[in-house]
Amino acid sequence: MEISLDRIGKRYRGNWIFRGVDRSIHQAERLAVLGPNGSGKSTLLQIMAGLLLPSEGEAYLMEGTGRRLSHEEHVQSISFTAPYLELPEELSLRALLKHHFRFRPLLSGLSLMDLPAMWMLGKEVDVPVKYFSSGMKQRVKLGLALLVDAPIILLDEPLTNLDDRGREWYDDMIHSWAVDRTVIVASNRKDEYVFCKTELDIRDFAG
Repeated sequence: MEISLDRIGKRYRGNWIFRGVDRSIHQAERLAVLGPNGSGKSTLLQIMAGLLLPSEGEAYLMEGTGRRLSHEEHVQSISFTAPYLELPEELSLRALLKHHFRFRPLLSGLSLMDLPAMWMLGKEVDVPVKYFSSGMKQRVKLGLALLVDAPIILLDEPLTNLDDRGREWYDDMIHSWAVDRTVIVASNRKDEYVFCKTELDIRDFAG
């Protein structure tokens, strides 16, 4: 499956954040979207995810057969997370897992009760998420994104709030569970995207 960015541009309040992003991202590619804070990395990821419309151009998914996916298929083919996304904090981790995976399929070979231990949260399975630390919440967000059965994973600043142990956990999760899937990381930190083989610098498309 291929992501096609066809002359993508985004404008806010009359000012262009970026223009002319024209690129194909191929199946199993590892791409880092780079640029300083405020340069438009997160905006571009949200456009790729189908969560935000561009001001000009199109972003769409193509199957290997050349068929263009519908918007609904597009959204279901992508797993996306970012530090600014909120978790339902009144739910326990057990309830959150049941809720989330009612709507998105879990990778085959796993069960819901495998996940807390994998995320270093085995003792917190019945604790409401509102009592989790920022690092624990970030592991939940990343775990949910990486273990959804979707061919494309979009990660915005994935190491936010993670300590050294959490960074090692992130590396292990990527190498264990993102095999043969497209992974796109928006970042300005090398340790977040060290596994990426290609790069897109959003500053090259400044409006």
